[in-house]
Amino acid sequence: MIPKFLRLPLLLVFFWFLAMLETSFFSFLNVFGWQVRLVWIAVFFINLFEDRYGTLGFWSAVFGGFFLDFLSPLYFFGFNTAVLAAASLAFKFVLLRYVGLPVSQRSKKS
Repeated sequence: MIPKFLRLPLLLVFFWFLAMLETSFFSFLNVFGWQVRLVWIAVFFINLFEDRYGTLGFWSAVFGGFFLDFLSPLYFFGFNTAVLAAASLAFKFVLLRYVGLPVSQRSKKS
């Protein structure tokens, strides 16, 4: 278990590493005609398997989008950050409101 005060700095380094890999080494890697999006996949899985009331998924979307914007010359700065943050919030809303995954439920201590 990672201590709480180390989660955000480790997440920052992890998404910097993923964005560097995605924009440099895997920029030419295509699977069935689609470019591999490591940051998007990581944000999706963090949001899926995180505690349903946690904020780590939102911060992963912000950090991942920031590094994609910083390293990508194709979009306006802030585009990936806004899209990933909005997708993360929408995903959390759907999970909280409509889906009850056993992995993402908070354990109740009586």
